[in-house]
Amino acid sequence: MNQRRIVVAVVLGIGMIATFLPWVHVPIVGAIYGTKGDGWITFSLFAAALGVTALWGRDTPLVGLPRIVAAALSSGAAIVGVWKMIELNDRLSQLGDNPLARAVSQTVGMGPGLYLVLVAGLLAPVIAFVPAGGKASGK
Repeated sequence: MNQRRIVVAVVLGIGMIATFLPWVHVPIVGAIYGTKGDGWITFSLFAAALGVTALWGRDTPLVGLPRIVAAALSSGAAIVGVWKMIELNDRLSQLGDNPLARAVSQTVGMGPGLYLVLVAGLLAPVIAFVPAGGKASGK
């Protein structure tokens, strides 16, 4: 398999694993994992992108339609991650201004799984589309 395909596949696999990591930390309740909600959407998008990357023309470089499909699917997962981050911040801002609400909003935080979904969703298309070669042109 092509080296670029392998790197993209690893990044997509990390995105899939991020579904099973904590997405939100809530006091008293504890960690809320991606599998409790929309993480299955990101898992499906990453899995489909991994399938396209690993199986579609696997002996050739990652170009053409497979690259576009994999990049679009992983970008979709990143969009879901951003949406969940915005949704969490929106809910925290609606808690109110009493001392208990402020204390809760200061202790609730995003977990590593949500950040990994975002990073993997953005990194896979970048790796897929960055030109190969080590030297920069411009001389």
